[in-house]
Amino acid sequence: MEIAVKYSAVAIVAILCGSMLKDIKSPFSTYVVLVAGIGIIIACLNVLPAVMGFADRISSDLPELSQGIEVVFKVCGITFVTRICAQTCRDCGEGGLGMKLELLGNLLAVVLSLPLIETVFLLITGLLKT
Repeated sequence: MEIAVKYSAVAIVAILCGSMLKDIKSPFSTYVVLVAGIGIIIACLNVLPAVMGFADRISSDLPELSQGIEVVFKVCGITFVTRICAQTCRDCGEGGLGMKLELLGNLLAVVLSLPLIETVFLLITGLLKT
């Protein structure tokens, strides 16, 4: 909880500094917000080992679900990365590029999910036949 408050404060200070710099027509306003955003992303990466430990624990306890868990985490990773990059593009005034990046992320998520969807359909078909 305190980490969220700390980094939210960093984001607010960066926005205020960026706004002040933007008012005096300084080209550094975008860089201030971008550096703060990169710092927050790096802080998010510190949480990753706990998430990966959880995924490993579940995969070892339930090996039959390991493929599904792997797909879910890959899709989440792709979604987070493309969303953060797309929002950064929008912040820099390149909304079109950000939208195309999000489209790519969505398509990659669908492609990664296809084997899992196929397994679910096969399971349902097998249950309906019996």
